[in-house]
Amino acid sequence: MDVGKYTSVVSAVRCGVVLQFLAMLITVSGCDLGGGAPPPEGQLAIENVAKWYQLYRADNRGKSPPNEETFIAFINGKLQSRGVTVDPDQLLTSPRDGQRYVIRYGRPNSTNMDRNLAVYEKEGYRGKKLVAFEAAWSKEVDDTELQSLIAGK
Repeated sequence: MDVGKYTSVVSAVRCGVVLQFLAMLITVSGCDLGGGAPPPEGQLAIENVAKWYQLYRADNRGKSPPNEETFIAFINGKLQSRGVTVDPDQLLTSPRDGQRYVIRYGRPNSTNMDRNLAVYEKEGYRGKKLVAFEAAWSKEVDDTELQSLIAGK
């Protein structure tokens, strides 16, 4: 037997065994190759509002939107330039509790966008509220933590 062919066959068999083992391991462990669990319902919606808040600040020398009317006009202006319209009620309403988000209009300039609360749910779901920061990331909190975030602690 040719040694080169034998080595190729052994390598192919080893590779096949390794691939089967990995497939079995993934199946048994319940591993999801899709990047983990999906975000909680509403997380993407509140982060979208926070991203608009962030974009407003970027376009206005770090100033936050002064009120809802100005914020909605800003969003519509950006979208209309692309031929898109947005329903403010849908954009600014939490899909989890059906209430308008509480948006922190008129906030003073701050350099720590990761810690500055921009928007949060009014009612939330099962004792938890989604909050989003000026840096456009979000998390679920209880009322005690929400009050701490509002106070800036």
